[in-house]
Amino acid sequence: MRSPQTEPLCGAATTWEIFQVPKKTMFIRLRWLVVIICSYLLLLSQQSTQVPPYLAFFILLYILSNTGLYLVDARLFESSYFYAPIVLFDTFCVTASLMVSEQIGTDFYLTYFLILLLCAILQDFYGAITVAVLLSLVYGYLLFNTAERYDASVFLRLPFLFVVSLFYGYFAQIVRAETLRRKEAEERQLSAQHQAEMERLKSEFLSNTAHELRTPLTAVMGYGHLLADGGFGPLTPEQKDAMAKLMETTRTLVSLVQDIHDYARLENGKSNLIVAQDRLSTLLHQVQEEIAPLERSRPYRVQYDIDEKLPPIETDWRKLKTILRHLLGNAVKFT
Repeated sequence: MRSPQTEPLCGAATTWEIFQVPKKTMFIRLRWLVVIICSYLLLLSQQSTQVPPYLAFFILLYILSNTGLYLVDARLFESSYFYAPIVLFDTFCVTASLMVSEQIGTDFYLTYFLILLLCAILQDFYGAITVAVLLSLVYGYLLFNTAERYDASVFLRLPFLFVVSLFYGYFAQIVRAETLRRKEAEERQLSAQHQAEMERLKSEFLSNTAHELRTPLTAVMGYGHLLADGGFGPLTPEQKDAMAKLMETTRTLVSLVQDIHDYARLENGKSNLIVAQDRLSTLLHQVQEEIAPLERSRPYRVQYDIDEKLPPIETDWRKLKTILRHLLGNAVKFT
């Protein structure tokens, strides 16, 4: 089974190689890009060679914040709720870095916030990268055609936009993947509940049907025995033969109804064992009588060799009888 750390963010439908890296490792690597480029922006925005203490402290703190993530349990990186505070903190740090770098104009701010907005709306990693590349090219074209002079920070702006889109696009993709997984889990749960309800209704229908059929069939069997025994007057040989066939068909129907009832009980988990002690020869004689009607239209017979001295055994006789009847019945029908 694949580890949750190495599975793709969007399930089996999306197999981007970039997402095959564990989430913890991937997130920290992307964040290093943000930390490094923001630190360079802050350092290059200073006119003097000496960095102010508060700025040096901020850069050091920002670097340590990403170093500390190596000590965090990797399981926390599986939830988007863990990323949210970090991303908000990074957004504050990046925005603060841009504000400290006074050489950046309004057009850059607009491009920066437009990338953040598009990453949140698209929630698609490739889409965010594509938009970021296009915006960076447009911004770079306008910048190098309008700027009167170029300093070191100018050359960091284009990769800065790309890194920001990479970082926020990855986070948006994590949120999207988690939403999809949650939705799929809910759908699977609903499907399982629906399936369980359908199985319950099916078992209930089978049980009720078997119960309703068993009552009239019992009456038919009772009247059939009375007719066969001459309770309503003597029968002709033709009538006795017809009654015998009627009783055979009725017994077959009773057996089918009993099978349906047993199946319904098995589906509901209500089929308990009813154990009793009896002789096996008695059961085999009953099975022989029930199988005999099937043999009349066949050119072969089942051979029984029953030792009357077999000792009594304890078992669920009704279930054992059902098993033997089905085995021998199928052998007779389909040989």
